[in-house]
Amino acid sequence: MACDLVRGDPTQQTQRLAVWHTPGVNNPGAHALGLGNGRFRVVAVEWAAAATLVAWQASLAALVGSVVTITNDWGTSYANCLITRVGPLQRTTANVGSGRGQVQIEGIRTA
Repeated sequence: MACDLVRGDPTQQTQRLAVWHTPGVNNPGAHALGLGNGRFRVVAVEWAAAATLVAWQASLAALVGSVVTITNDWGTSYANCLITRVGPLQRTTANVGSGRGQVQIEGIRTA
């Protein structure tokens, strides 16, 4: 799905830890749980006619549950992005019949 502008970068997964404290024992304990915490939020922007923006948002919403590759404005690609939520279309009119559409996309990096 093409966009005129993509703001934000999907984060890499990081090591998750479970930390605990035992009464009467110095120092905490920790257990490595593996990679996770790859949640991200990006904003996609498109300039087009009003009807085209509605169809564009619907096409993005259809990606919920899909694993996709997101490429930002600098050409950096982020693979293995599970789309978990696509927000509503926020429109700003530039002139009669056209304008700027913005959609917030949330997801999780799966690898």
